Amino acid sequence: MRLRIFSVKQIQFTALFTGSLPTAYLISANYSHIAQKKGTQTNVFLGYIFTLLGFTTAVFLIDLIAAKTGLFRTNRELAYTLSVPFFMLIQAAFAWLLLRINKKRINKISRLLAEKATRYTHYRVIPYMLISILPTIYLFTQGPQRFLFLIIYLLPNIYLLGRIQNAFVTKTSKWLFRTVFLLLVAIFPVVMSVREAGGIILQYTKLLSYYYLAVMLYIFLLYLIADIVLLLNKKLKFIGSLTLSSTNFNKTLLALVMLLTVIIVVKGVFNYNNTYIKQYSIQVAPKATGLKKLKVAMAADIHFSEYTNKQFVRQFVEKINSIKPDIVLFAGDIVESTKLEGRTKFFTEELSKLHAKYGVYTIEGNHDLYNDRFPQDFFKDANIQLLRDTVVCIDNSFFIIGRKDRHDRDRKSLEELLVNAADSLPRILLDHQPYLLETAYSNGIDMQMSGHTHNGQLFPLNYITQNVFELSWGYRKINGTQFFVTCGAQGWGPPVKTAGRSEIMQINIEFSEH
Repeated sequence: MRLRIFSVKQIQFTALFTGSLPTAYLISANYSHIAQKKGTQTNVFLGYIFTLLGFTTAVFLIDLIAAKTGLFRTNRELAYTLSVPFFMLIQAAFAWLLLRINKKRINKISRLLAEKATRYTHYRVIPYMLISILPTIYLFTQGPQRFLFLIIYLLPNIYLLGRIQNAFVTKTSKWLFRTVFLLLVAIFPVVMSVREAGGIILQYTKLLSYYYLAVMLYIFLLYLIADIVLLLNKKLKFIGSLTLSSTNFNKTLLALVMLLTVIIVVKGVFNYNNTYIKQYSIQVAPKATGLKKLKVAMAADIHFSEYTNKQFVRQFVEKINSIKPDIVLFAGDIVESTKLEGRTKFFTEELSKLHAKYGVYTIEGNHDLYNDRFPQDFFKDANIQLLRDTVVCIDNSFFIIGRKDRHDRDRKSLEELLVNAADSLPRILLDHQPYLLETAYSNGIDMQMSGHTHNGQLFPLNYITQNVFELSWGYRKINGTQFFVTCGAQGWGPPVKTAGRSEIMQINIEFSEH
């Protein structure tokens, strides 16, 4: 049987019009066909990296140009049309770099084609090109933000498809795995396109897709670690070639990866559903207040939805009451959805059981606002006072300043709010998203309480939030202002928490001179 490979022209054409990832797969397919394993995994890895860099660079520059010209606001269709050749140019540049890296081997393949190999038909290239074409279509129809999320979701799944199928030997088992895997991968983007989950089947399907996000993350990371180890093994030879070539090696690797993933996710589910109390003790300048001490219970990011476990709500309320707080403060993202399938009454009844001398206060978060879903009646029924750019003086002893979320276009500046909060009393600020902390300390705020970050929720995403936010989780005193950022009473998306544990912050304040 004559050897079949992709021609140099086919590879170059793919690089020019669809970018790095399809090009990497064509080159790697040729390597494997001519029994050159060296370079196969490296090229696929480079293909992913160059594709991600290409997409990210293109989206960043398109957004930058749009912000400068205002074209996306005035003529969105024209803006996207003009962006297409610009986008293709960036993708082609990264693909060209990949071709340069593989120049010698590609020329060798060209000579091989002339001597003893047959070129694949052009139709065989199409499935590889679709790897890039379909996400590109999604970019120019759905916009940059949804697109980037899709790319972050798709790239690990493409990697896992190629990696896990090595554990299946027969054609039937490979075909069955690919079918089940692709259906599972498709669930998330499909159910996420439905604005609100309706019906019990769709609700549980959506919940399954959320769990898959966490499972996918850890399977991907564990396989990535395994591939790094195998790469080191090429130099150090601590795993024998006979072991690597055995049919059981990939099966054992898959079993080990799945076992570790289950352990990590189960621990994450426990962390998510079992709230603990984290205590802090601080001193605040008394100014003119007559108070000596104040005990605050603070939480954020509960994300009440149709998926919220009733037992979680009961234990959440019980744990706050066990603190015996003087005041309860919620820092936003309390309600994820207004369609709670009959649970609204239960949630409001449970929350109304919260007891505090000075009451319960909340602000809005970005999720409370999305799609006009923010239910103000929910808080009224729960006996919780909603602060929307509101200043409240508590017992003539201290101020609570509750800001609207930064996504709200009508949000007032902090300077405007402080007109009604004199510096003669301690001032506590509730601001959901902990951006621009200097705004608080430059205006003499004594304390700020925030949420939003979830501290990444899933390890190692916490390293991203730690670089995005000056304070991603915990407590820090900066220029006289004391900041608290909670990792959340629960979270969003996967009901799994591996970068922390669902928490309530108990803050014991002593009003005294430092």
